[in-house]
Amino acid sequence: MATIGTDKDGKQFIRYESSLDRLLKVVGTPHAQVFNETIWDEKVSIDGNFAQVWTSYAYYLGKKFSHCGANAFHLVKVDGSWKIFHLAFTRQSEGCKIPKTISKQFE
Repeated sequence: MATIGTDKDGKQFIRYESSLDRLLKVVGTPHAQVFNETIWDEKVSIDGNFAQVWTSYAYYLGKKFSHCGANAFHLVKVDGSWKIFHLAFTRQSEGCKIPKTISKQFE
């Protein structure tokens, strides 16, 4: 898993996660606000047992906007089922072009 973004000082970064443990802890731990990632504009490319899915997304904590970006999933088909084996995403809090049909859900 990799996160690509710009820090508070405007410097670009790429952060690699070697396992899903941190992500699973964050999303699997009970918290007061609902975490909601909404995706749109999915693009899927498949070549045999390999696929890539690209989506735009917006992330909300409860009704409050947190950040947006693009997800890039790499998948492999194993025994007839698609499995994600790599995820990379961008992360930004400004300049987001979120469709009104999505942003209105969180007003």
